[in-house]
Amino acid sequence: MIMIGSGVFLCKQADVRNPVLMFCLALLLTMFAWYCHWAFWAALSAPVGKDAWQSAMDYLGNPAALFAVASAPQRWTGANLAGAIAEFAMFVIVPAFMARSAARDPFCETSKTWVNEEKPAGRFGPIADADTAQFIRALEADPDRFLELLPPYSTGTAHYTSLGIYLAPGGKDAWLTIRKEKVKFVDGKPNNTWKEMVTHVRISPASAQQARTAGAVEVDNVQEAPTPVELEAALAAMQAGQFEKALAGASGFTGAADIALRTDANRLCAISCSQLAKWPQAAAYFEAVFATERSAHNALQVATSTVMAGALAQGERWFATAKAVNEDTGDVSSILLHTNFISALKQAGFMTAALPYMEWVKQVYEAAHSTDATFLTLRGVPFFESFLDQSAPVVDAAMSGAQANAWYASMLAHIDQDGQDTLNAWLGQRAATE
Repeated sequence: MIMIGSGVFLCKQADVRNPVLMFCLALLLTMFAWYCHWAFWAALSAPVGKDAWQSAMDYLGNPAALFAVASAPQRWTGANLAGAIAEFAMFVIVPAFMARSAARDPFCETSKTWVNEEKPAGRFGPIADADTAQFIRALEADPDRFLELLPPYSTGTAHYTSLGIYLAPGGKDAWLTIRKEKVKFVDGKPNNTWKEMVTHVRISPASAQQARTAGAVEVDNVQEAPTPVELEAALAAMQAGQFEKALAGASGFTGAADIALRTDANRLCAISCSQLAKWPQAAAYFEAVFATERSAHNALQVATSTVMAGALAQGERWFATAKAVNEDTGDVSSILLHTNFISALKQAGFMTAALPYMEWVKQVYEAAHSTDATFLTLRGVPFFESFLDQSAPVVDAAMSGAQANAWYASMLAHIDQDGQDTLNAWLGQRAATE
């Protein structure tokens, strides 16, 4: 502990701001301390009657003699060897890395002080690993846009993004750290794990002040409801891919008096029927789930299952219900609501019926005016190129070639130059294959 404290104290008092330099200095300091430790150990092992202090000084001044004592073969076997390795890590490596970590903390040149981290309570939506690089590039271009770039947080979500703010005394300097966090449950209790995405990015003090009150504030109320004992076997079967067995095991509890048990049983049956392509049954089970858990997600599941069962009109009514519920709950993004329903319509062969919903998605790109990948990703909108490819089967089924091309060309007046170039090139490829 003394070595660890000494390394950190040296960093703070000497104002060492270079992590590599601090690591090297701390390594030299702890190596010397470790050498002194061995010298005194050798002195204590000296023959009785010899002054221990003088013996230690002799060993300090004679490394060869100390090495001869320390390297005796009998000292480097079994537990002694393992103990020496653990000692080296504890006395030398750990303090050096802790000193290096301390040197990474922001230092305000104006006030000549190290700046401590402040963790605002606000949360933001999760950023997928696949989107992290694009987010960082956008942040590097303009760090003060971080509040604009961060997606909104949905209440009760286990994954979220958090901020660390470093605001120097007097408000002269400020830095930002962004972390990906997840609430995991261990023995039924919430346990937060996190990973830094960007560290100590300099921002304006005004942005740091805004970050203090930004985001959604929520006490950790994400709940992981335990699986009812009655459904444990059915859940295990479903996780093993044995969907018929899962359906048989859960179906007996779909009318249970206990609401939680009934809801989970219907959910297991609905998922199992979906995997077995038993779409009418899946729709019925999802409808039962919606009856006790009114959410846009569950209504959408009914809509997509109903469409896959071939009942287009009924599926569209359920999609309208999902949209209406989503106005109140906001538990599904509008773009995801539409793209999932379009996907079901396409799989069921209702290409022409999918056109009005695809028109809605088209208008999202036109209203955004930007087809930048980072801009779209942070708003949960598919890449523009993906929209073009995925929409083509629907548009081509509903229109003639010339009408379809005109449908796409009408976007040119509403999107940015990169989007126009992409669309023109895509239309050119279509023309070449017609």
